[in-house]
Amino acid sequence: MKQNISKFHTIVDRRDYLKNLGLWAFGYSDNALSLSLFHDLDELISCRASHVYTWPWWVRELDYNKPTTEIDWNKADRFDFRHLPQCSWQGDKETAAWMDLRDGEGTSNRLLQDFARRLKHAAHQNSQRYDLRNRALTEALFNPSVAKFGQPEVGFTGPAVPVPSQAGVNKWSGTLEEASTMLWQVCILFGASDVSLVELNPETTRKLVASHEFHDGKPYVFEDVAQAYETGPDSMERKPQEGKRVIPERCRWLVHFSLNEAHEWPYAFSGDSWLRYAEARQIQYRLQAFIKGLGYQAIGPCNFTNNMTENIALAVLGGEAELGRNNMAISPLLGTSCGQYSSIITDLPLAPSKPIDAGIHRFCHTCQLCAEACPGGAISRAGQPDGEIRKNPVWEGFGPFHRWNKRSEFESKTGNIPRWTNGLNQDAFYKHWYFSAPDCKVASDICGTWGCSQSCVFWQGITVKSLAGIQPDGTALFPQRITSQQ
Repeated sequence: MKQNISKFHTIVDRRDYLKNLGLWAFGYSDNALSLSLFHDLDELISCRASHVYTWPWWVRELDYNKPTTEIDWNKADRFDFRHLPQCSWQGDKETAAWMDLRDGEGTSNRLLQDFARRLKHAAHQNSQRYDLRNRALTEALFNPSVAKFGQPEVGFTGPAVPVPSQAGVNKWSGTLEEASTMLWQVCILFGASDVSLVELNPETTRKLVASHEFHDGKPYVFEDVAQAYETGPDSMERKPQEGKRVIPERCRWLVHFSLNEAHEWPYAFSGDSWLRYAEARQIQYRLQAFIKGLGYQAIGPCNFTNNMTENIALAVLGGEAELGRNNMAISPLLGTSCGQYSSIITDLPLAPSKPIDAGIHRFCHTCQLCAEACPGGAISRAGQPDGEIRKNPVWEGFGPFHRWNKRSEFESKTGNIPRWTNGLNQDAFYKHWYFSAPDCKVASDICGTWGCSQSCVFWQGITVKSLAGIQPDGTALFPQRITSQQ
């Protein structure tokens, strides 16, 4: 980009754009605007009329809602996040009971005790991962009380900011393309690594919004109302709460952003890149404040930035990535190092982005490196850690942590687990490789949480080396040799 800009609205590529703004893909600089060669938002919008990253020639855009992963929307229902292992008062107990049914009573406790002993040993060894100073730094950065906009209760409807009606002016308006490009660029400015836009259709994509929050169990309900609202306690204690969170029917667009998993200090100072959670929360709050400042609603997750929507599916549908064997979204740009996702639902009309085909999903059919590397046997083994690795994805859902057509049978055998409602038998609505959350959890310290990602050919995106290992039909050629050269 030339230094002597005679006119606004010039064109730059993403690399120059980030360079001139003083940003990294995983960070945000408070003086970024002062370093920028852009002069206003009009110029920012016009610098790119579509995706902020121009895909290379071998990445193909597909039709809307038709990614490389096979989907049957007729089978889809909104998933209850209370069944996730992250729900400490229900889902976590269900996954433990599932392991005990499979491997014998007491299995879950034994594996968790082994896990705790390994952590204690690592702490005594004074490793970087459990160094007291690093743990203190983790808490300081991750604690919501240090957030610019205060406590996480602002997450659902966003922080309080001045809105156009208070100044007696109309809300911002523009074309779908202008609005979309503006939000794309603003997300990158705030520190996002990539962005996609999805239109929420009640028959398809809206089914990817959680039916219930996993922290307090409140339902997310769509109603024909003007403004989003919440009832019941606004505490984010991890226990069941009365009330609901209401999303207006008019909020039909979703902004989905990803944040790169940085593995260098200070971004990764305790084994995992915990900083991504704190940064994602800040991006969420800033994006909500920006959209609200334009005169529109911006509905987001309440606490963790990934606890309102099915983010892997949205990344695939929106064109950020393709579904990989390890149940993660693999991006041509970021590889398997997408460390965090978040969604903002808004009534600002947007032009949706399209899914992509970079050959990644097809490659995963024959490459089994992540499944072979997983110390817990959690990938592609049909729920049996020592079982055979299945080559192809299937429709079947497994376990309480996933859509599962045998949930009622499971619940009849585990009646001692406290439940606030009976679960639904649900079919998986997309073909996927099996992933066992509890088997992953009990071995995550062994592989450092990201062992499957780091074993992937596309760990840091698609490179010349990784492309050299793909045959014309999209299958793997010497994947182990390629990985050893990364």
